[in-house]
Amino acid sequence: MTDTDTRCGFVVSEVTRPEDRDAVACSRQPLEGFNRCLWHTSSVDAVGPDEREAALAELLAAESDVPMLDGANLAGVNLSEAIGERQFTNTSLRGADFTGADLSDVTLDGCDLHGATFTEATLDGASLTTARLNDAEFRQASLVDCDLRNTDCSEATFRYADLEAVQARHADFRKADLRFANAPEANFIRARLSEANLAGANLTDAVLLSARLRETLLRGATLSGTAFHRTRLQKATLSGAIADGANFYEADATDAVFDDAVLTGASFRSAALTDASLADVDAEDANFRAADLTSADCDRAVFTRANLFDAVLLDADLYGCVLVDAKINDGTQFEAATGPTETTTDGPSPVTRDIWRNRMVERLSRDNALPDQARTAYRRRKRSRRTAHRENREWRAWAGSLLSGGVMGYGESVSRVLLVGLVVVVGAALLYPLGFSEALYLSALHFINPVARVDALPVSYHGLAVLESIVGILLLSVLVFVFGRRSTY
Repeated sequence: MTDTDTRCGFVVSEVTRPEDRDAVACSRQPLEGFNRCLWHTSSVDAVGPDEREAALAELLAAESDVPMLDGANLAGVNLSEAIGERQFTNTSLRGADFTGADLSDVTLDGCDLHGATFTEATLDGASLTTARLNDAEFRQASLVDCDLRNTDCSEATFRYADLEAVQARHADFRKADLRFANAPEANFIRARLSEANLAGANLTDAVLLSARLRETLLRGATLSGTAFHRTRLQKATLSGAIADGANFYEADATDAVFDDAVLTGASFRSAALTDASLADVDAEDANFRAADLTSADCDRAVFTRANLFDAVLLDADLYGCVLVDAKINDGTQFEAATGPTETTTDGPSPVTRDIWRNRMVERLSRDNALPDQARTAYRRRKRSRRTAHRENREWRAWAGSLLSGGVMGYGESVSRVLLVGLVVVVGAALLYPLGFSEALYLSALHFINPVARVDALPVSYHGLAVLESIVGILLLSVLVFVFGRRSTY
């Protein structure tokens, strides 16, 4: 019998073996009747978890250094009993199988657990700080109050795992699968979760201060009371999420998707929501103070009683959104930077959307006692309406709108009416066959007094004087109308 025949010979697969480590075969004695040692027999073999637990305790008692157990089968083993008070740290357990094992309160700090399996295992109160858990499997495992600080969990699977109150500060969860994980009150401060999948996860009252969630999937997640202060959420997907009372203070959610999310009472104070999609969201009583929603899509969003003080909504699509009792101030910016130039194939045209937007801004400005902002929105709405008349070839309505805008600024410009009146008076004076001073006096007299005598003019100019008087009456009426309209704000 060769020396090789008396060895287990198990070799860690290339998938879990580090690139800088050569393949090393297990040199332990195989079990009688098996070709593998105690640690590398499969779960279907006759060696049960009790025997493995006893053997592990004996092994730890016999060896001063914690042994390397890459690929070890520890399924169902109670490691809390086997390890005792000894710290199982800085050990290589790559590819080990802990399915259904009890690791409650076990210390595995610094251990290499790449590719290990913890399916349905219990790690409540365990400490795995600085451990390598990339590609590990934690499906339906319990990690309540587990310490994962500075741990590498990239591409690991935590689907349906219980992560309540887990401490994962500075941990790396990039591309990890946390679908339907339960992580209320979890601590993910400065954790990296970019491209991770947290669809359907429960993060109620979790803390993600300064965490990185770029392109992270949070569709349908429960985020009630979650703290996203200064979190990076660029291109993240939160559609259908329940985020009532969540705090996104100074978060960067550029290009993020919040469609159909519940944001009741959430705070986006000073947050960046540029080009974000908030279609159909429920943001009642939400705080968007000083938030940047430039070019955001807010179709049919509900902002009832929302705080929009100093918010920036330049070019934001507000078609169909509800802003009942929303609060705005002079610092709230609604102006469109370019105007309705895009073309769409579905839904209302850009011009129709712009008309709706400005009507809503006008009404909201009036409700918040902001007359200047209301007038600006009114004029923009009228200009968009004129554009709609032109596009629909409604030439009579277009001409009337053009005349209204040119003569009186759609009923808003006193100076424009006075300027038109001055042009009429001076123009008529230049046409009268008299000296300019005398002609200007007569022109002004006929402009403001329709019954003024025209004896000083030749008979051929009486018709011009009558026409000037008619124009004067109309412009004076328009001037009264403009003053009356402005007084209603």
